[in-house]
Amino acid sequence: MLALGANPVAAELLSVNITARVVFLDDPGNVLGGQISIGQFAKGKYRYETTVPNYWAPYQVENLWGEYAQDRTQGLLSFTVGSFTFESDPTSWNWATQMPNNVSFRIQVRGTTFSYQNHQVYFQLFSQLNKPLASGASVGGLNLYLSDMSGMALSSGDLPTTALNVASFADRQAFIWGQTAAGDAWYSVGLQIDSMAVAPALQVSPANSSFVRPQRIDPAVLLMGSSQISGLRASVNGAPLPTEYLGQCQIAPPNAQNRPAMTCPNIVPLLPSGPNHVEWNADLTDGSTATSAADWEVID
Repeated sequence: MLALGANPVAAELLSVNITARVVFLDDPGNVLGGQISIGQFAKGKYRYETTVPNYWAPYQVENLWGEYAQDRTQGLLSFTVGSFTFESDPTSWNWATQMPNNVSFRIQVRGTTFSYQNHQVYFQLFSQLNKPLASGASVGGLNLYLSDMSGMALSSGDLPTTALNVASFADRQAFIWGQTAAGDAWYSVGLQIDSMAVAPALQVSPANSSFVRPQRIDPAVLLMGSSQISGLRASVNGAPLPTEYLGQCQIAPPNAQNRPAMTCPNIVPLLPSGPNHVEWNADLTDGSTATSAADWEVID
């Protein structure tokens, strides 16, 4: 994996929701217990920071190739099929790379230009370090791949700052694979991507800051959009917050901006000393998920 420099000061996270369906299944060892079938509905999501620099920018004359490593505070790739959730591991560092590509390039050597044209363009996200399934089976890889042989769907190697128009890509698939903990059986699942849409914006309060231990942090999440919040999930440094705590979070009374919101009690007792990355996921009544995060440092 590529290790890029420090995060830009003005981070801009793009979160995209996905709808899909199962079009391929190979599970000869019954690792998935017969709980996934062809045609089954699936949903997913991905997230990345749009201001991460292109690793290949210094090595190309034209901006036709992009590769963007994401750390655990930036990147996310996840698919849910039935009772299974296949998701990248937020405790891993530089777990994913995004690669939009227009494979039309030229190389100049000693004044002579060699040109190569291949009109295919593609956009790929992949994660090789993922959370295991509840059974202990591994999720060896998650791969989202959209390809267009006409070369019109993407115009450069810039990282997209909005959801892609999946109708522009003839090939739009996701692949999931893994094996048992013992390594004696494996599985693979293929999904056809039906739609992508930018997730509703979620705001976390308080914003990134440092606190001394006696202070209270009473988190609130506010949604921008017409959907309502049906549930709330959160994690601290990749570890899920206990349901006993989240069960105390409540829907906030109506506000002047008509923004759906939830408030939670003091979270400081659940935060270890030092920096903490706290990610919040609001499940919405329309079936989508809104995600945001805050970095709260606790000083003893």
